[in-house]
Amino acid sequence: MQLSAGPVVVDLDNGDLRCIRVGNTEIIRRVYMVFQDRNWTSRPWLLSAVEVDQASDGFSVRFTAQGTFDARAFTWACAIEGAFDGSITYSVTGDTTEPFLRNRLGLCVLHPMALAGAHVRIEHTSGDTEEARFPDAISPHQPFRDIRAMTHEITPGFNVRLELSGEIFETEDHRNWSDASYKTYCTPIALPFPVTVLPSWRFEQSARITFTGIPPATQSPDRTIEIEVFDAVAPLPRIGLQANDKQLTDAHLAALRMLALDHLRISIDASVNAKEMERHLRDAAFQAGSLDCSLHVALFDADAAALDLLARIDNELGGIVARWFIFRSDELVTSRNWTDLARTAFGAAACIGGGTNLYFTELNRQPPDTSDLDFVGFSMNPQVHSFDDRTIIQNSATAMVIARDAPRLAGTSWISVAPITLRPRFNPNATDPTSDLSNDHLPASDDYRQPTWFAAVWAALSIGSIARPGTIDSVTYFETVGPRGVIDALSAEPYPVHAFFAALAGYRLIRLCASSNPETCDALILVNESRSRLIVVNASARERVVHLHGFLDERITAAPNGLTIIDRPEGSHDQSAL
Repeated sequence: MQLSAGPVVVDLDNGDLRCIRVGNTEIIRRVYMVFQDRNWTSRPWLLSAVEVDQASDGFSVRFTAQGTFDARAFTWACAIEGAFDGSITYSVTGDTTEPFLRNRLGLCVLHPMALAGAHVRIEHTSGDTEEARFPDAISPHQPFRDIRAMTHEITPGFNVRLELSGEIFETEDHRNWSDASYKTYCTPIALPFPVTVLPSWRFEQSARITFTGIPPATQSPDRTIEIEVFDAVAPLPRIGLQANDKQLTDAHLAALRMLALDHLRISIDASVNAKEMERHLRDAAFQAGSLDCSLHVALFDADAAALDLLARIDNELGGIVARWFIFRSDELVTSRNWTDLARTAFGAAACIGGGTNLYFTELNRQPPDTSDLDFVGFSMNPQVHSFDDRTIIQNSATAMVIARDAPRLAGTSWISVAPITLRPRFNPNATDPTSDLSNDHLPASDDYRQPTWFAAVWAALSIGSIARPGTIDSVTYFETVGPRGVIDALSAEPYPVHAFFAALAGYRLIRLCASSNPETCDALILVNESRSRLIVVNASARERVVHLHGFLDERITAAPNGLTIIDRPEGSHDQSAL
C-alpha cells in the first residue's frame, strides 16, 4: 500500500515501511521491527487490528502484532505518523506474559547502498558528534556505533535526519551478507546475548525521520523502463552446479547436458570412513564425466592420510578434479598450514584454494594468506536476514559490490563464489541447532520458490550483477536435482531456472548495461563471435515496456514474472518468453 506525507511517499508492507522516497530518490530503504531468537533466526510477526488513514496532508497507521516461535507471548503495538512536512515517526510499545530468549528485539532501519561514500554526521548518546562517511569498500566491522541520531545529505541542499530512542543503536555494513543496504539496529553486538525478556520489562522504541532543505523535484512516473547498453563487455564466470547424493537418471543427465556446465561441485567430509569418502569421489567423477565437465571438490577436515588417499583416487580417475577447496569445520577461514598440507599431497600442479565455506563477511574480517593459493572461495545467498520477495530481488544487486571488493582480499588468486543458493544451506550462527526450526513447513534450506519463475529471475539478476566487474572466475549455483536444484528429482522435469542456465550455454561474454529500475526490470546481453542473445528480466507481475538505448536502440515488451529471450543469430529476430 502506498502512502504519502507532504513530499514523501512510502510503501506500507505488512507493518514495515519500505522505500521512503522523495521524488524518484530513495531516502530510507526500510523501517521495521525484528525478533531474532537465540540462533539469530528472524521470526515473523502476526499482525491484527490494522488501521490505515490517508489524509490530504499525511497519514497514520495503527496495528498490533504478536510474536511467533519463542516470542509467542510477546505482543506490541505500533503507531506510524506521516506529517504534512514529510516527517515520519515509527513508534512501538510492547510486553510479554512469559519470559523468552532473544538475541535482538527492536527496530531496524535500512539505508540504501547507493549512499556509499556519502557524508554523515553521527550524534552519540553522550551528545558528542562525529563526522563520518558511509563505507565505500565493504566495512568488515560496524562503521558507526552508539547512535542517537544521524544526518546526511540526499541531494545538494536537502538532508535527512534519523532520530532513535529506547535503546543503543549502531550500524553495520549489510553488504557483507549480500544485503543491499547498511543496517542501523538496536542492541550493540558487543553486548552479551541471548538475553531473557521478562514480563516485568516494558518495551518502548521509536524512529523519527525528518527533512530539511529543498527536496528534489518529483518527476512524473514513466511506464517505460530505460536500460542503457554500453560498448564494454565483461566475462561471464564459469558456471557449475552443486552435486548432491541423489542418483541421476538418464533423463536427469540429458537435461543437465543442455547447460554445458563448466563443473560439478561436491562436498566431502573427510571425518567419515575412507570407504565412504572414496565412493563419494568416484560417484561424483562419474557424474562429471557423463556431463563432460570438470569436478570441484570442497574438502572438509582432511588430515594427511585422507589427502593422500584422495590424491591416489584422483590419479586413478585421470585427474578429473580441477579444483580442491580446503576447509576446516573449526576455522571460519582456512589457515595456511592446511592448504600447504594439501599442496604436498596433490602436487605443485594441483589447483588448490582456501577461503571460507561461509559468507564474504568471514573473508573481510579475517583475510587469508593467498600467497600460495590458486583461488579464494566464499558462498552467497540473499536470505541471511530477510526472506520476502522484494528483499531477495533487491539483494541480487549486492553481488556486483562484493565482486568489485573481493580482489582486495584475494590478491592475484582467482575468485570462486560457491555455492550460491536461494536459501542459506545452514545457520552458521546457531547456538542451539536443535531449536533452529524453519519458519514454514519446508526444511530450513529449501525454498518453495525454487521450482518457480522466481528462482530463474533471481538467478538472472544475480549473475548479471556478479559478472559486471569482471573479477569472478567461477560460480556454483544451486544443486543438480531436487528441492534445491534445477530439475525435479522424481519427474526429471526442468524448473524455469534450468531454462535460464540453458540460455547461457555457449556464451562467455556479457555486455554491460544499467537499468533505471533494476528492482523491476533489467537485462543480460550475451555475446560471442557470431551472435548475441538478449535476456530481459521482469520481476513484476505485469507486462513491462523496456527501452534499450546506447549500443542498442529498441523497445521490447517483457512478459511478467519471468524472462524474455531474444536471439539474433546472423541478424535474425526470434523472441520467446519463459
